[in-house]
Amino acid sequence: MRSLFRVIGRLGRPHHGKVAIATERKSAADTASALSTAKASPSLHPSEKEAMWSRLGRFVGSRDGNVAIIFTIMMIPTIYLAGMMLDYTQAYRKQSQLDAAADAAAIAAVTPAMMAQSVSVATTAAQNIFKATGPLG
Repeated sequence: MRSLFRVIGRLGRPHHGKVAIATERKSAADTASALSTAKASPSLHPSEKEAMWSRLGRFVGSRDGNVAIIFTIMMIPTIYLAGMMLDYTQAYRKQSQLDAAADAAAIAAVTPAMMAQSVSVATTAAQNIFKATGPLG
């Protein structure tokens, strides 16, 4: 996976082939061994300490793989916004269906035939139309 990040980080920049990758692997291995040596023996020679700090500084300041890291970090808000968009679309569709069912029920309740009937008959007809045309019907 690290090699993939290295390749992605090198896009748009000239690279020096396998020699550069082998050098990076060697420097990473040297850094790891220097750090393990630092943990094992608290008294390092000053030149070893300088070399270790130098490698650590190069590691922290390196810009290799920035594209992959930024892409990974930006996936979180992108996925969140895509989910919000889907939820909003679904809610808007349900609201449109409810509006259409309410309109159909209101029109059914105020037809001339229903106006001649009692209020309870018109209400029952409107409820039946709403249930038949609503999002659950």
